[in-house]
Amino acid sequence: MFGWIKTWRSVEGLLLIPHELLHVLAYRLINKPCRYHLGECWVESLSPLPRRQELFVTLFPLAVTLGISLILYGLTWFTLAYLILPSLTPPIQSYWHDVPRWHFTLVMAAWLTTCYSSVAVKDIANAYRLLFANHQNTFHFTLPESG
Repeated sequence: MFGWIKTWRSVEGLLLIPHELLHVLAYRLINKPCRYHLGECWVESLSPLPRRQELFVTLFPLAVTLGISLILYGLTWFTLAYLILPSLTPPIQSYWHDVPRWHFTLVMAAWLTTCYSSVAVKDIANAYRLLFANHQNTFHFTLPESG
């Protein structure tokens, strides 16, 4: 009955491999040991990390994927503005017929990279917890007594 859950976990693990490998790269960049088995949905730290390093490891995949997205969007805009539009015939509708197919590929790659960066939602929540966990209990709201 619940065989689809097991199947989804294996698909989820395969889809997250690049994301988790970016976590592993972040650990390697700060020279800290970690453990990751291909297909798992997490990377295990083998030593405690200071808060700044933990934030770096947590947000590194998001920064990389959004950075790649921004570069691809920039290339898309540059090629459109400086290479494609000046060479088009006057009606702008000719864009759909005259534009090189690689430009559509560039747009789709930028869009897919942006979509893939959404797998870092849990990382953003973890970063928020790391940044503001100490401040969560400092604000106490009390209702005024009626009387």
